[in-house]
Amino acid sequence: EFGASLLQVSLQRHLEILDLLLAPTSADAYLVRMVAFVAEVPRNFFQVMELLEGPDLFDFIAARSVTVPEQAAAALVQMMATAVHYVHTRLGIIHRDIKPENFGFSRPVPGELASPIPPLKLFDLGLAWALPQPVAESSAHDMLELQRSGTPLYMAPEVWRGRCGPPSDVWPVGLITFLLLSLELPFGLLDCRSPMEAVTKHPLAFVTPCWDAVSQSAKDLIASALDTDPARRASAGTLLSSSWLLA
Repeated sequence: EFGASLLQVSLQRHLEILDLLLAPTSADAYLVRMVAFVAEVPRNFFQVMELLEGPDLFDFIAARSVTVPEQAAAALVQMMATAVHYVHTRLGIIHRDIKPENFGFSRPVPGELASPIPPLKLFDLGLAWALPQPVAESSAHDMLELQRSGTPLYMAPEVWRGRCGPPSDVWPVGLITFLLLSLELPFGLLDCRSPMEAVTKHPLAFVTPCWDAVSQSAKDLIASALDTDPARRASAGTLLSSSWLLA
């Protein structure tokens, strides 16, 4: 009985979040819009989402043999940060599973990344959690006690400790930015048994030769997004106002 009650509450919360995505918004360019959902009592529901005709960001990166040019990477990061900023400040939710697989291009991507780059959109709110109210930038570091959830490789340090908040969605944006510019992940994440162990043991470093050609402003943005202390970590809005994305 308790399990059924918990499932009902979880389903209701998810439907409330999905309902927010039904209304057209100014963030439609970078957030997958839900066209409709149909609930079937007691436990089933179906959602119809906007069609994305391009690859997800993971497949886009995996198919590359060279790093993403810095100007194109900045355009992609701006789209990601805009989507994250919107879900925090307007929808009042934490996504909780930001990763390359949950960003998709609305159209096929030209191999040469010619401008304009097709819109990159955030989707999959299956783990999203509603905040008490949409957060303002000044209160974006409020944290909640939540069960650890997400994709381990992209989870922020505090999530491993059972705490989660808007800053926890910014950490993976920093990881993805690092990945775009180097085709690798920081902290030796792929070489350690545990992502948390990797982040604890290894400092953020830009040591491979590819970083010699990357601007300091790009490195500064990455460092601000990958601060291990969520209270010091940049918000999505702060990323959007960074010199790298405004250049």
